[in-house]
Amino acid sequence: MKYIILLIILVTNTSFLNAGLTASFRTKTDAVSDSLSYDSSRVTLQKAIEQLHHSEYVQSFNTFNKSAPLFLKTGDIRNAARCYANMGLIFMEIQEYEKAITNFQKADSLFLSMNAVEEQLFCKKDLALCYGNSGKPEKACDLLKMVIEKELPQIQNIKLKIACLFAYCDYLNDIEEEKKYIIEAYDLALETDDSQLIRAAILNLGWVNYKTGNLILAEKYVNQIYDSLHQDENESSLTSLEGNTYSLLSQLYAKKKIWEKAYHFQLQYEECQKLDNKTKAIKHIQHLEIRKEIEQQQLKFEQAQMEIKQKQERSIFVGIALTVLLIMSGIIIFLLYKREQAEKKLRKIERKEYTTKLVNEHHKVEAKSRELSTNTMLLMKKNEVLKKLKNQIEGYKETGQIEAPTEKEIKGKINEALSENSDWEAFKLQFNEIHPLFFNTLLKLHPGLSNNELRLCAYLKMHLNTKQIAQLISVQPQTVTIARYRMKKKMNLDKDVSLDEYIKQLDS
Repeated sequence: MKYIILLIILVTNTSFLNAGLTASFRTKTDAVSDSLSYDSSRVTLQKAIEQLHHSEYVQSFNTFNKSAPLFLKTGDIRNAARCYANMGLIFMEIQEYEKAITNFQKADSLFLSMNAVEEQLFCKKDLALCYGNSGKPEKACDLLKMVIEKELPQIQNIKLKIACLFAYCDYLNDIEEEKKYIIEAYDLALETDDSQLIRAAILNLGWVNYKTGNLILAEKYVNQIYDSLHQDENESSLTSLEGNTYSLLSQLYAKKKIWEKAYHFQLQYEECQKLDNKTKAIKHIQHLEIRKEIEQQQLKFEQAQMEIKQKQERSIFVGIALTVLLIMSGIIIFLLYKREQAEKKLRKIERKEYTTKLVNEHHKVEAKSRELSTNTMLLMKKNEVLKKLKNQIEGYKETGQIEAPTEKEIKGKINEALSENSDWEAFKLQFNEIHPLFFNTLLKLHPGLSNNELRLCAYLKMHLNTKQIAQLISVQPQTVTIARYRMKKKMNLDKDVSLDEYIKQLDS
């Protein structure tokens, strides 16, 4: 009886998923629908559903496995959940129950997040079956009871409830309660007009009546199935129906002690069992091959995902490195800019200080130059006064106003004052403060100049004319003119070169 239940459950699952996914393709209008990759995945997903119906598990699993992350990424929660649910069905079919549970749990969580009640109920029913087959009957029983207690008006949902009722009965120890649920499943099956469901319900009624000792009703129900066995010879469920029918008939006739018929149907049952076991053995081999191929596909997919992740990580690392580089470059540029601005500011301050210093120095030079000019003029005035005084003394001698010795002594003092080097040394000291490199430059260019010639050059540098120079050195202007001529010749200056201009440009 349990085999018939599982068969009906699988038919219910695939039918529901096909209808749901087809509807999804007709109604999906999310913002991501303009994505070529997304549209391609939707088309591929429809093909995977068809492959699943044709038991092409590896190909369909590969599509579901690749499509689920893309649907999640693009926000299509419903199709992502259905991908996980379909992968759960594939794992359940090949008896990889733990992996099936993992995928059904993912699907259940996604259906819950979008309040897709019907899909969630189908998912919980599948979870219950996996729990039951993996040694967790309490969890299976709780989930099945929860689905049974829901109000499910639509035909597709009625089929779900029938499948859950059949499965739930396997966990019951109370035969009366089991009978109640089998009768409820039978009544619901009649509403669907699904011949396969109705026959399964009738056969289960036969079994439950046999268990309760109502052999007449049990025989009635099993004969209905027996009479209809060869009406649908092409149906895939014929062998399972036959086997369960022959088993019940054999046990009924054994109860009635009609041993010949009991033995006949027992042989028929054993033939069906042999055929069923052969089919199971073939399926087991196929399942092993499918498991291996799926594991290989999963490994390839995981490797591909790992490569993508590594590329993304490398891209992120490069992006971070470039960002850090840009930030560091920005900081360096900013610091260099600030440094340049600081240097500009410093240079500006230094230029200002230098300009101020130059102005101050210029003012000092001008002041010293004025002082030197003043002292020179005073010296010239002094010499002029001394010369006049000398002339007056000579006049006094001629008129007899002073005696000759006195006149000689006074003239000696005056001549001594006129010829003193102290005036020149004082002048030279002040002159060097104003023009510190003048004499060195002059001597470097004309090393043969005498002290008197250097003195003449200094006076020319002071823009003094011949008469003024003559007064300073207490000679006749003609003497100064001759000295200028000789010095120019000694300096090897061309005739068209002005001595005054030449001297003035030195140390400028």
